[in-house]
Amino acid sequence: YKGVVIDGKYNVSDAENIIKKFDAILEGHKKFEFMKAKFMYDIKKYDIAEDILERILEKDPSYYPAMKALAVTLEKKGDYDKAIQYYTQYLQYNPADNDVLLRINSLKRMK
Repeated sequence: YKGVVIDGKYNVSDAENIIKKFDAILEGHKKFEFMKAKFMYDIKKYDIAEDILERILEKDPSYYPAMKALAVTLEKKGDYDKAIQYYTQYLQYNPADNDVLLRINSLKRMK
């Protein structure tokens, strides 16, 4: 990953090139796809992150880390109804996650 982080900041083109190389090797691997979605979120490519997370959940509807990440992404995009839907699904797997319960309540008040 040398060259990806310079002075604490992403060198986006280097990172995207690395992702393309890994794509060829790890295409469809759930954890790699999840990492790729998180990276896209970090560089504010929310639509791409959303697409990747939706594909993960199509293949594995019980992959709850993708549910939460998709909810966060949708919240960032202002789609509060869908964010609440995915947060609620996530809670089926992690019912004690108080932070998510607070997010849901906050989003309901914002609607």
